[in-house]
Amino acid sequence: MQGVQAGHALVEFALENPNIAKSWHTLSNYLAFLSASNEDELIKLIHKAELKGITHKVFREPDLDNQITAVAFEPTDLTRRLTSSLPLMGKEVTLC
Repeated sequence: MQGVQAGHALVEFALENPNIAKSWHTLSNYLAFLSASNEDELIKLIHKAELKGITHKVFREPDLDNQITAVAFEPTDLTRRLTSSLPLMGKEVTLC
């Protein structure tokens, strides 16, 4: 389900930011699907992105009372630093 939510955020981001999407597609075309623990973690991430001026698109799932379930960020070094602690989607986090 996370992948579908991320797909929605990605498509909406690309439609709303065609210049960023075209530049990304031309220059790198890399995607990273990362995972957050819950909506609160996503909200904190979104807030930090807003403070840094990172373009993003939030996706809210209508079937889950419009809960934030995904966010797509523009591909920048700031974004990479912001999201560097998040695990790849589908990877289990193991505590030592």
